[in-house]
Amino acid sequence: MLTGGNINDCTMVSRNVVERCFNRLKQSRAIATRFDKTATSHHGMIDLATLLNWP
Repeated sequence: MLTGGNINDCTMVSRNVVERCFNRLKQSRAIATRFDKTATSHHGMIDLATLLNWP
């Protein structure tokens, strides 16, 4: 992990939130294995999984 002197706490908190979001999405089996046949339905499944994981 890069830790430079210019990175402030706000940037690190934002990065942590994004990383946690991607990790939660990867836990969804349908997202990880991509069962959907079309790109549109895959994107819809990502939207649904994101909404279900929203705090």
